[in-house]
Amino acid sequence: MQAADAPRRRADLRLSLQAESGRTYLLIQDPATGRFFRVREVEGFLLQQLDGATSLAEAHTAVLREFPGARLSVNAVVVFAERLESLGLLAGGPVTRIRVWDVGRRLTLRLPLFDTRPLFTRLLPVVRWLYRPGPLLACALLVLLATYEWLGSWDQWLYHARPHASGSQLAIYYLGFTLLSLFHEFGHGVTCRYFGAEARDVGVMLIYGIPAFYCNVSGAYTLPSRRQRVLVGLAGLGWQFVTGAAAFLMWRAIEPTTLTGRVLHAMVGFCGLTALINLIPFLRLDGYYILTDLLNLPNLRRRSFAYLGARARQLLFGGPLPSVGETPRERRIFFWFGLGSLVYSAAILVAMGGLLGRWLTAHLGGWGAVLWLLLFGSLLWPSLRRGWAAIRARLPSGRRFTMKPRLRLYLYLAALMGVMTYLFTGTWELTVACPTVLEATRRVAVRPRTAGVLADLRFREGDHVPRHAVLGSLDTFELNKQRQQIEAQLQAARIEGEIVARSVPVVAAEQEREVLEAAQEVRDAEEKLADREDLYPARRAEAERRVQEARAALDATERVAERLRADERVVAAGQLTPRMQAIQDRLGKVRVDAEFARKEINRVEYLVSEGAVEQRRLDAARAALDALRQEEEALRSELRAEQKQLEEQREDAEAEARRRRAAYEATLEAQRTVESETRPEKIERARREVQSREQSRRAATLLRGAADVKRIEGRVKAMDARRAAAELARLNEKIRQARIYAPATGILSTPRVEERIGRRYQEGEAICWLDLVDRLAARLMVDEKEIGAVQTGQRVRLRIGAYSERWYEGIVEAVAPRAEPYQGRQAYEVRVSLSNPTGDLRPGLTGFAKISCGERPLRDVLFRRLSRWFRTEVWSWF
Repeated sequence: MQAADAPRRRADLRLSLQAESGRTYLLIQDPATGRFFRVREVEGFLLQQLDGATSLAEAHTAVLREFPGARLSVNAVVVFAERLESLGLLAGGPVTRIRVWDVGRRLTLRLPLFDTRPLFTRLLPVVRWLYRPGPLLACALLVLLATYEWLGSWDQWLYHARPHASGSQLAIYYLGFTLLSLFHEFGHGVTCRYFGAEARDVGVMLIYGIPAFYCNVSGAYTLPSRRQRVLVGLAGLGWQFVTGAAAFLMWRAIEPTTLTGRVLHAMVGFCGLTALINLIPFLRLDGYYILTDLLNLPNLRRRSFAYLGARARQLLFGGPLPSVGETPRERRIFFWFGLGSLVYSAAILVAMGGLLGRWLTAHLGGWGAVLWLLLFGSLLWPSLRRGWAAIRARLPSGRRFTMKPRLRLYLYLAALMGVMTYLFTGTWELTVACPTVLEATRRVAVRPRTAGVLADLRFREGDHVPRHAVLGSLDTFELNKQRQQIEAQLQAARIEGEIVARSVPVVAAEQEREVLEAAQEVRDAEEKLADREDLYPARRAEAERRVQEARAALDATERVAERLRADERVVAAGQLTPRMQAIQDRLGKVRVDAEFARKEINRVEYLVSEGAVEQRRLDAARAALDALRQEEEALRSELRAEQKQLEEQREDAEAEARRRRAAYEATLEAQRTVESETRPEKIERARREVQSREQSRRAATLLRGAADVKRIEGRVKAMDARRAAAELARLNEKIRQARIYAPATGILSTPRVEERIGRRYQEGEAICWLDLVDRLAARLMVDEKEIGAVQTGQRVRLRIGAYSERWYEGIVEAVAPRAEPYQGRQAYEVRVSLSNPTGDLRPGLTGFAKISCGERPLRDVLFRRLSRWFRTEVWSWF
């Protein structure tokens, strides 16, 4: 195309202006293909000049006149027109159709199913009400409710999610995925139509071999608001979550094993999985389009790859900086997004290629490998060809082969030759990496020193036990009971011996006192006889005086009794004495405090049931209430005691009055007795009393030897105390032997050792085992393919997961003679001894180890796995 040509744009193109972030863009819609193009204001004005009558040179002049600051040459206008022609936007040119099988750029297969524009037009009036705030809030609450129920019934849902490989189950999975995907895509289409844009069709597609559905909502580009375009992208996930929530609640309401229940269960599972995949922005799914709308960068993936390619060509072959990206922000986005997309796409290709290659070689052998190479070669060949063409285009040749590019090429070749030379002549240490687990090299048993039932263990499996620590004890209930009995006997013997020892002087003094009393009684009897004989007139006068005194005391006592009877009548009438009134006031205060304590107990019981306070707080409140009740009962008792005391004082006064009356009568009787004492028979009786008291004195004198008997009894009690102390010492020694001590410092390695409590053990029988941790053994599981390079004596470096910041070193001590299954593969056990001076390492810790197998040629170190794969697996295919 020349500058004098006058191309004409197609008349059916739909053009619309859009303003975004202070810039004006022209949106071009191709109704024939359904494709959209967005160009800047200058390019849009240039496109509008292409009317078939204006040449490209004239259009260039019009652009410069409209935009004086634009840097645009005639050649650039010609290139732009050629680009429009290649896209099919000019009249008379070929119309570019969207390729269903797009391998070279997207590895994508698109298959439209039907035109959805009539369907969404009829469906929108039916569901328009769902986009109001009320229904949207109800849908959000429905999703939250289903999520809460799903978390609560996670075990049940997971039980029914067990994988099945049957054809019927795969069909159910496919049906659930299809239903959920249709709701998802209809959400995109209906929302796009709600905002006024068109959704052209719905179909299926394959992205890197992953099946998916799609809804063509490219019409959303015509929406003027970025918010509306983002909501169109999020609408599919919104409809999907609402559908998944409804499916889960329906699944909870019906029998899960029915066909409907299994389909609903599959829909719930795919709801979360497909949402996660859709939100990954590195594939052309919802997350990618939402991100492009948020960043306002259409064709983000293609432009990012173009930027990365331009940067790579600039770094490798020199030349200008990439023209992709107008601002530093866009260039940063292109770089990081392109790098992430490249890594993610490569990872998916490698994963899918590995799975397909293993399946083909497992079923077809060598022909499967050939088929895999042909398939992936046909998929990747267009991309490789374009990449090589771009490299050749950047290689300088002919006149362009100036000194600077030639020097750059020579440097690349020299670096490549250096790498190849070092690859074939250099050496590198070969290391074999493998998982490891630590084990104890020595174990000691914990044994009891006497037979008995194990009653207590203070350590559990995995605990660090220091030497001589008390691990537990045997049951000593009977021994403690016997010890308490012996202690009681010992205490009784000592007390009795002390009592006897102290009673010896008392007995001696008592006997002496009895002798003295007997002598005194003799003297009293003699004096009584003399009184009767000589002092009768004086005694009669004394008797009369005593009668008068007894009468006066009687009268005073009767007055006191009468006063107390009056107080008792006051109390009976409902009134209280001052002292009783004080007690009644204190009782009322205690009742109020008790009622408050009952309310406090109710409050604390509620807090304990809620877990806010501890149980001891409730016990303290109950104890306080009991104390108040006891105080209330004490005051009541004191009030009753006061009443009773009043009654008793009255009774005592009356009794005292009766006693006084009796004393008065007794004095009268004594007076009569004194008068009768002078009779002869009374005097004779007094003489006989004197003789009897004299005989009692002589008998008391003979009993002074009882103190010696008490001394002998004290010595017997001391012997009983020494015998009880010896028995108590024997029992204490047996109780000390019931304690179980750790014989060495180590880790308690007996599983579920607490279950051994209650079992009877004989003397010397092993109760549990301690792993000594001063030196441990590392158990390395080396893959059978790597064992050929491992030998005894090689150096090993280990990193343990619990102490990843440290290195541990050891030496290979032994290699197992035969392999054993380990995590789905065959592995050989390699033993390495490790010192543990700090005691941090424990048996059971895991980590990774690297075995140093010596210096090897670098090419063997780098390509040994690939070489082994060719020599074994590839060889087995043919």
